[in-house]
Amino acid sequence: MADSAASQSAPQMIAAVDGSASSYQAVAWAAVEAALHRRELHILTSMALPGGFGPGTALSESDMECKRRDGERIVTEASRIARAAVLGAELVLTTEVSFDLPVPTLIARSEQVKMLVIGSSRGLSAVHRGPLSSVSTAVTRHAHCPVVVIHSRSSTTSPASSTGARL
Repeated sequence: MADSAASQSAPQMIAAVDGSASSYQAVAWAAVEAALHRRELHILTSMALPGGFGPGTALSESDMECKRRDGERIVTEASRIARAAVLGAELVLTTEVSFDLPVPTLIARSEQVKMLVIGSSRGLSAVHRGPLSSVSTAVTRHAHCPVVVIHSRSSTTSPASSTGARL
């Protein structure tokens, strides 16, 4: 029942997170769905550099460590949100910080899972959308399993917004 690194067997559901409010909302939805259907939930974040930084772009070891810590912070918060969403119900939860590009990773993993859950910003221009907006578009078109896209309630709210907290 405790959080752990990625297991050897394929999880039944994957929730992709990037640290945005919509991705955390997607994790909460996925956790409830996983608990309801007694499915394992795997929370995955990618710290890969997006394309466009030029050929041969490489990070130093300290930069990689910094990105890994950022990824750990994201999956730790996502795990906290998932546990809070199920209010003590049993939830098998694993986490992973990847340095692989998110779209090909999620498409490949969609062959092994029952469902992918992804957050997406709604109504924002392409320049202002979070990283998962373009990811959700590509994954929904090419995935081999159902994909649930959870749209953000608003561009300025977080899962804590019901208490008045703002990003």
